[in-house]
Amino acid sequence: MAPPPVREGAPQPGSRPMRRSSSGCGVGSNAAATARGSASKAARGIPGGGIKMRLRERQLLEGLDKLDNKHTLEQGVDQVREVLAGLAGQTDLFWLLRVLFSERSLPCNPWGRREQLMLLPVVVCHFGRRIVTESVLKERLLPLLIASFACVRTSSAPDGGAIASGDGASQQAQALTVEVVGRVLGDIIEKLMVDDEEREDEQGDRAPLEGRFMEVCAAVCDTLLQPLQGSTGWDVAVRRKCVLVLAALVPLVLGKTPHRGQEPAVDAYLEGLAARLMQALAFAPWARAGLLQCLAHMAALRPDALQAHAARLTEVCAAHLVDTPSAAPAYAAADEAREVGGGARGAGELTRELALMCCLCVRHLAEDVARELPDEIGFLATYREVVQAGLSRDNLNLQRLVRSNELLRQAVARAWQAWQRSGASPAAA
Repeated sequence: MAPPPVREGAPQPGSRPMRRSSSGCGVGSNAAATARGSASKAARGIPGGGIKMRLRERQLLEGLDKLDNKHTLEQGVDQVREVLAGLAGQTDLFWLLRVLFSERSLPCNPWGRREQLMLLPVVVCHFGRRIVTESVLKERLLPLLIASFACVRTSSAPDGGAIASGDGASQQAQALTVEVVGRVLGDIIEKLMVDDEEREDEQGDRAPLEGRFMEVCAAVCDTLLQPLQGSTGWDVAVRRKCVLVLAALVPLVLGKTPHRGQEPAVDAYLEGLAARLMQALAFAPWARAGLLQCLAHMAALRPDALQAHAARLTEVCAAHLVDTPSAAPAYAAADEAREVGGGARGAGELTRELALMCCLCVRHLAEDVARELPDEIGFLATYREVVQAGLSRDNLNLQRLVRSNELLRQAVARAWQAWQRSGASPAAA
């Protein structure tokens, strides 16, 4: 029996299928089909409906393909930037996000993923305030960055798909993604939270500072805190990365806040943010160091937001320094490590990082937060002995970690001096 005739233009058996664009037309389709599709789409006002936009889409897809190769990486970035320079308006913005950050365009290598994420600040700078007014930041960009923690597309996955972050092939990519997401969010905040003289909408009206902070900084913090809720479905690895990025961004966010009393809505939000961080300490023990780092920054930069939580935060930090078993030293034998460390490493132990954050918190509680309290003297007198027990040289649980760690030693000394200068004058350690 003779084989059926092969239709002209049909893919041959064993050949690689053509990569299809976001509008559904293959890059290599015939001119007649392209013309018919372009005419119908142009009539409906859909991006890519004209020959010019079809060429732009092809150029964008080719640029994304070049991100997978180190030798063509820079050329691919320049090609994507060239397409971006010719776009304007809401329709072009949504088309760009759909094509640039779709599942099919996810690079297979860590360096390609890095460059793709680093294009987000460029997109924000190009479209300006439209990113906020069209809810693109809150509904599209921020969820996209959080999702980048969960999976990375690699060539080892079936069909080039996504694999879990715990897979060995994506560990390098995930370690890089944490740093990149922090940089991307920092750049986005800097570009959207500009001075009043520079920030004007299309009608020439300047956005109020309160509105800018709630639209940008508050949206970023809320998105990073959302995975910490138990019903979100994110795994512990993603939640931990969100806390790490939040801890790195809190100083930048607090630096964008107006002075106390100028914007009541911002003051109320910061108080609510402090309450959410304190609540997270209770049900997220794997993120204690990062959460305490956020609270230490707040105590130093906006102490008024921690007035209601000063006593509880002091108790938590002192309890960690005294009661939480410290991590076993590296030179300890296995049996001794279990006895000293109180169990497996990483399971409810006092690490050097956690001890450092506790010392920073109690220091700023004495230097900054106590001054905002109605009864400063009473607060310091109440927790004098608690802090003394945690910072004393007699506390071997802490001193075991101070050895050969100059940064932690200085943090302990400065926390002790802060309580002495504030009126808490225990015997010299």
